[in-house]
Amino acid sequence: ERSKAAVALQAKYTKVQKTLLDQRRELLQAAAPTTGAAKKPAHASGTPAFPNFRLEALQNLHVCTELVQDWDEEVLGCLKDIRTEYLDATETGFRNRDWRTEYTDTGFRLSFEFAENPFFKNNVLVGTYHTEVAHPWTGETKVLKCEGTKIDWNPGKDVTVELTTQGLESRASFFRMFFRDLEEAVSY
Repeated sequence: ERSKAAVALQAKYTKVQKTLLDQRRELLQAAAPTTGAAKKPAHASGTPAFPNFRLEALQNLHVCTELVQDWDEEVLGCLKDIRTEYLDATETGFRNRDWRTEYTDTGFRLSFEFAENPFFKNNVLVGTYHTEVAHPWTGETKVLKCEGTKIDWNPGKDVTVELTTQGLESRASFFRMFFRDLEEAVSY
């Protein structure tokens, strides 16, 4: 009974939060005030009213701190919005074996919306994470599967690789981590 009430309360406040997030999105998309000495950026900022807002938010999020590399920063400056939606059991094909199965999600989807930019052609990059609760008492979540959007990089703009004397080599990147496909189980 208590778990049903907790889920209902979470749903109620998620709706309230959505209203606040929509208002913030509108404020961030407003044109930035201009001054005579202001320089125009090389490309559109994802949040004109507060340039690099999403980048700074990701850099301050403990889960992402080590994922955002120096070469990711300019691309993430074009990030307009990040949205979350929960998956249901019919969409995932997985069954969550814990008590929350009939009330809550079995994963989530993160949608990253970008302003037009010189790095890639995609407007939205999506990461879908199919999960289950590994330990209901600790809240530890096990990722069963990850699905990411294939990024359509513009020539010479792929920040997940670098040109070395041996040719192109993979390097750590926020974009390599968030938008990849995996079938292995990973605990967070």
